[in-house]
Amino acid sequence: MESRQIVKRGNERMITVDLESELLQNRIIFITGVIDEESVSTYQAELIYLANIIVGDKSKFPIRIYINSPGGELYSTFGLYDIIQKLIKQGYIIQTEVIGLAASAAAFILLSGSKGYRFSTPHSRIMIHQPSSETCGTVTDMKIDLEESLANKKQWTELINKHSEHDLTELMERDKWLSPEEAKDLGIIDGIK
Repeated sequence: MESRQIVKRGNERMITVDLESELLQNRIIFITGVIDEESVSTYQAELIYLANIIVGDKSKFPIRIYINSPGGELYSTFGLYDIIQKLIKQGYIIQTEVIGLAASAAAFILLSGSKGYRFSTPHSRIMIHQPSSETCGTVTDMKIDLEESLANKKQWTELINKHSEHDLTELMERDKWLSPEEAKDLGIIDGIK
């Protein structure tokens, strides 16, 4: 997110603050654009920071992740997923909500939020599919890459099915575009706001 300044009322005066910092203080993270190593390291740091400043009953202070993303890199996504799941196991509520597009890796992150706290706005779109691979090189290297891609596909499918209410394996063989209502019926989200 591009850093923007906002004016906020302070003690008897107006002050200028960074919008992203202000949102973070309110336990809000935006996942926008392509999910990659750089963006994920920021999201992971923000999640860890928020987990460290929440005092008291963790369930009373949900961390909200708003998503508008076409997806991105598989390994980076797995890294973000692991942090989210770690925090959920520690008792934090991770609320995810698509506010436009949650495709591919972004749909995976949407699905990985706390059960009962995964949402979509009415006109958002969600797209699920199997992971992609860009294998090239020598035949031996391509065989190694293919084996890794098949292992990733298996893990990806198992995790998506773990968090949804239905087996989505067949739907993910190709791009599957879903309305919020369809995503709710499949257990990818819990509600439409």
